[in-house]
Amino acid sequence: VSVNQTLGMSVGTYTGTGSLATIGHGLSVAPEFIAVKRLNGAWQWTVYHVSVGATGHLVLNTTGVTQTTATAWDDTAPTSSVFTIKTDGGVNAVDDFMFIAFAPSEYISISSYSANNVANGAFYPAINSLGIPLQPIFHLAKGIATTGHWYMFDAARSPDNVVNKYFYTDLANAEFSIDKLDFVTGGVKMRSGGGDPNYAYNPYITLTIGIPTIDVDGRILAGR
Repeated sequence: VSVNQTLGMSVGTYTGTGSLATIGHGLSVAPEFIAVKRLNGAWQWTVYHVSVGATGHLVLNTTGVTQTTATAWDDTAPTSSVFTIKTDGGVNAVDDFMFIAFAPSEYISISSYSANNVANGAFYPAINSLGIPLQPIFHLAKGIATTGHWYMFDAARSPDNVVNKYFYTDLANAEFSIDKLDFVTGGVKMRSGGGDPNYAYNPYITLTIGIPTIDVDGRILAGR
């Protein structure tokens, strides 16, 4: 395992057994987003998100809705030291696997929201583990109740609002250029209606990486 506890991210590998097991993640905080990939053969990325819970999972490279099954995580939420894998071939078999795990931190917010389908839409906060708003630099969003893409936005390719460049994790397409949202101080502001990631009251899960807008002494660090 390679771990950056300050960032709240770890990357690791393990060899599965096909039997119930636990995997150490090294974060010292319970991860709230985990993506697991079997390394041999055409296997999907199996995703745990705290808003879905350990009774289900999503697939990072498909548009599918939440899959409810106990065979991935054994209905067991991650702890501050390990996450649990059961018998699903996407997370546990006699084979090699890798994982990427994210935990709430000074720079990471893992959350969810219910969209309202309004073009000049709602603001959704991104709050770090210290309760301080983040200035987003990376934002991942996926609707979990209806079929839809995983959207990836970043401030490098969209340095100014509106944020209109994005990729899908589930397709090999080139980047899209359609106005979708703003990165603002403390979160994201929707700028489109009628589709993802702001589709008609669909609940969305998110992973946001950003810069704290203030430090513990109240000094302003970021804003947009």
